[in-house]
Amino acid sequence: MSETGLGKILVVDDDTDILTSIKLGIEADERFKGYEVELSTDGEDAIKKCEGERYSAIVLDLMLPKRGGFMVLQKIKQRDKQTPVIIITGNEGMRHRDYAFSCGADEYLFKPFALKTLYDWLAEHLRR
Repeated sequence: MSETGLGKILVVDDDTDILTSIKLGIEADERFKGYEVELSTDGEDAIKKCEGERYSAIVLDLMLPKRGGFMVLQKIKQRDKQTPVIIITGNEGMRHRDYAFSCGADEYLFKPFALKTLYDWLAEHLRR
């Protein structure tokens, strides 16, 4: 549970510009008022954070240093199948998309994407 009460959203990407944009957008969007946003820049750190914390939702890049996004996704879903995971990736391969869904991904966005689309999906999953 976050200090503000509703929960935490973890955003994982090795591109700090993307991390900053997503975090600022979430914090500015009224639908996410009361959620705390945490950031991670590599797969190993993301796994450690998920072992010590339960997140309301996770936004996850697939191309990460130290541990790839698929490994992170599998570890997340092994621990908690209920946490929604939205994949964001520059890899446009449909086999990767299909594999992500088979591992438990809830949504899949190809970069570049409209931030509004990400926020709409995030809000929808948090309402469930």
